[in-house]
Amino acid sequence: LGELKKHPVTSKIKEVSCPDYVAKIEGHGSLNINFKEGTAHFYPEEGERFVEALVVGKPYLSAPKIHSRICGICPVAHCLCSIKAIEKALEVRPHSVTKRLRHLFHCGQMVQSHLLHLYFMVLPSLSGLQSSIAMHIRYPAEFHLCMVIKRVAEEIFDLIGGAPLHPVSLTVGGFTKIPEKDKLAALKEKILDALDEALDLLTLFAEFDWPEAISNAHLICIQPEYKKAYPLFGAKIRLNAPDPFPVGRYKEFINEIILPGQPSKIGYLKPNKPVKTGALARLFYYADRLNPLAGKAFARYRPNFSNPFHNNIAQAVEILHYLEEAVFVLDAVKDDNLDDAVVRRDTVRKKALDAGGDWPKRGVSAIEAPRGLLFHEVKVDDQGRIGYYNIIPPTVLNLSALDSEAFLLLKTYQDESESRKTELLEELIRAMDPCITCAVH
Repeated sequence: LGELKKHPVTSKIKEVSCPDYVAKIEGHGSLNINFKEGTAHFYPEEGERFVEALVVGKPYLSAPKIHSRICGICPVAHCLCSIKAIEKALEVRPHSVTKRLRHLFHCGQMVQSHLLHLYFMVLPSLSGLQSSIAMHIRYPAEFHLCMVIKRVAEEIFDLIGGAPLHPVSLTVGGFTKIPEKDKLAALKEKILDALDEALDLLTLFAEFDWPEAISNAHLICIQPEYKKAYPLFGAKIRLNAPDPFPVGRYKEFINEIILPGQPSKIGYLKPNKPVKTGALARLFYYADRLNPLAGKAFARYRPNFSNPFHNNIAQAVEILHYLEEAVFVLDAVKDDNLDDAVVRRDTVRKKALDAGGDWPKRGVSAIEAPRGLLFHEVKVDDQGRIGYYNIIPPTVLNLSALDSEAFLLLKTYQDESESRKTELLEELIRAMDPCITCAVH
C-alpha cells in the first residue's frame, strides 16, 4: 500500500463502466449496454476448455463420455450426438430397440433441461425473487409441480443412462446395460401422473404478460427422419428455404466467427444472417406433429414466433409433448427384447475394418438439443483413434440474433428508465436460455 501511495496508478480513461453480470443463466456471462446509442452486447465470461482437441489421438469410444461432460444440463444431447457421428463414420446401424431407448432417453433430457430453465431461472426472476429456494417458500404448490416432473426426468436418466446425470451405459452401436422391464412399466405410470403438472406449468407461462419484442432471425431445426415425427433426430436441416440442407454439408451454410476477446464463437447462416434455433423453431415448422395434449395446448396458447420471450412458452409446450412421447415409446418397447440393444464394444471397430473403404472415415450428426441444433463431426482412423473433432452447439447459433434483438427491444422501450431497460435485457437473455459452458466448450 505504501508503494502505491508513492507511485499511484493513473488511467487515461475518465469513466469506467462495469459490465452487468447476468444471473440465473447456465454459466457466466456479461451484458454491456450503451443507453445513449440504444445498443447492448452479451458475451460469455468463461474460458475455453478445448474439448474437441482433448479427444484427438484418443480411441473413438472416449469421445461420447468426454463430450457428455461439456454440460451438466444437456449431457445426453452431447453423448447421443457424439455416438451418432461415430456411427455415421464407421457405418454402424444400431438396432431398432436401441433407437427406441435412445429416443426415450432424449425425451427425458428435453423435459429436464426445459424444466430447470423455466422453474429455476425464469420464474424466480419474474417473481422478483433471488432464488428457487425463495420460490419454494413463497410458492410451494408450484415447487411441488416442478419436483414431480423433475423426478420423472431423473428416473429416465437413471434407468436408460445408468446414472442420474452423465450417461454411462450408452455406447457406439447400443448399450452396455439395459433397464429392467418392470421398472420401465412403473416409469410409465409416473409419467402419466405428471402430465397434469406439465399442463399446469404451461398454463402458468402462457398466461404471463410477456414484453413486446421482435426477432429478425432465421428459424432453423432438424427435419425429422420420419414423416409424422416431431424434431429430434434427422439427416437434413430446415432453413426456411424450398429444400432442406444435408447435415453432412453443414459448413456450407453455417459460418462461425470469432470476436476479439470473446471465448465463444458465433454461428450465422452464410454469409451473416442471424439464426434462431430451439423450441420456437421446432414449433414453427412442426407444431402439427405435437402429441395430442401438447397439440391442444399449443392451439390454445399459440406462441408468437417473432417474439423471443415466447421461447419460454414454447419450452413449456415441449415439456408436455416429450412426456407424452415418452409414454408412447414405453408402449413401443414393452414387447421388445431389450437384449437386442446390448453390444460388445470390441465388435464395432472390427466390422468397420471388415467393411473396408478409405480411412480416415468421417461422420457428421445433428440432433435437436434442448436449446436447438447441435452438430458433431468426427474423423476416425483405421486404428480406431480420433484425428479430428468439431462441435457447434445451439447457443453459438442463438448468440447471432441476440444483439439485434436487444437493439429492437431497447427501441421499443426507449422511454423506460435505465434500470427497467437493463431488467428487460436480462429477461431477454434468460428467454434465449443460453448455455455458456456449451458455447465455450
